[in-house]
Amino acid sequence: MVLYHDYSDYEDPEDAFFEDIDIDILNGVHIHSGRALTRFGKQAASNMSLNDDDNVEVHDGIMVSSGKAVSLLLHPPLHPTWFSLLWQSHDPEAPTFDKTADEWINKGRIFLHNTTVTPYPLQWLCQAILTVPKRMLTLALPPHDVSIWDLFQFPIAPIDKWMYYGSINFESQLPTDEVFHTKELPCKSDVECLREDFGQALLDGKCSIRDPRIPGSLYPLWTIKFWWRLHQIIDMQGEWKAARQWLQERMAGQADVQVFHKAEKQLLILPHDKPLYGPAAVAGRTTWSLVLFLSDDRWLSDSLINMMTANLNARLEMAKRHDVSIVSTHFSDTLLLARDISYHDNTYGVLENIKRDANIKRYLFFPVHLRVSKHYIAFKIDFHNRTFAYG
Repeated sequence: MVLYHDYSDYEDPEDAFFEDIDIDILNGVHIHSGRALTRFGKQAASNMSLNDDDNVEVHDGIMVSSGKAVSLLLHPPLHPTWFSLLWQSHDPEAPTFDKTADEWINKGRIFLHNTTVTPYPLQWLCQAILTVPKRMLTLALPPHDVSIWDLFQFPIAPIDKWMYYGSINFESQLPTDEVFHTKELPCKSDVECLREDFGQALLDGKCSIRDPRIPGSLYPLWTIKFWWRLHQIIDMQGEWKAARQWLQERMAGQADVQVFHKAEKQLLILPHDKPLYGPAAVAGRTTWSLVLFLSDDRWLSDSLINMMTANLNARLEMAKRHDVSIVSTHFSDTLLLARDISYHDNTYGVLENIKRDANIKRYLFFPVHLRVSKHYIAFKIDFHNRTFAYG
């Protein structure tokens, strides 16, 4: 007979996960302690064929099993490698990827890095295996809405400067330890190599990684993503510090000192990576993208150019009267798609809107990207005089 605690009513799935399990034998009765046999444990129990000699009862939160159920729980059948990989995952959807894992892992298949040809189920499986525990992210990473000033003060694990020998390797054994969130990080290039090789390592049945700095420990595969997230925060800290330095250098000059001083004060209270809102917002863009404005040697993306045009249009709408229309890069992109005269036989929303504005407004301003020189210029069309200018 085996006794173990039933934690099936726990609300937090991570609290109902596996931990160290102890089995004591008292008068021929197995007392099974530790966290509940959830997910795969319950799945295994549901797949057991019980007969009249098998009993499974719950008394005061203690599950009592006897018969075949005991032998299956204490002596489970050998599971394939992918079972252990899903068992480790901190993604609650991981058990649903069992068929995908069985189809791809240890089948001698090649992982293709091109997401356009990699099947979605395989991509989801990879994401599940790399899911970092929320508690680790909470300990190691600042919240997205933390101000830039607080980001500067946030303690991030440093990058290890010790030149260690050997590389970080994938191993077939299960993990034995978790990496400390304050432990020095391997260099970014090593983490990039792990990210590049992860897909094939997964298909080859690898379950952990070995860090030559601590050769006696095997870390979970999600450590790769965890290290990468920390490197991203370190990069973000560095970029915001460079942006502040850029402002301070302008403050040391003679012109517009007060403007740059005010900009620095606003910068320090700005959330460092919070989604943008308002007319200038672009899907997926956060305040981090604004760092590109505070530099002399950073290229502006089309999204940032469009954010500026949206901001200008919002300011134009506050004017009582104006004869100006400002459009985004979508206008020039639409024109560049034209290959022959038949292109203009089709209806395009961007062009239709500009055609309407040409009848009621005099000027049209729009940005154009010169692809050869990798530079943006501004165009102005005067509908009244039928002229254009650029610069």
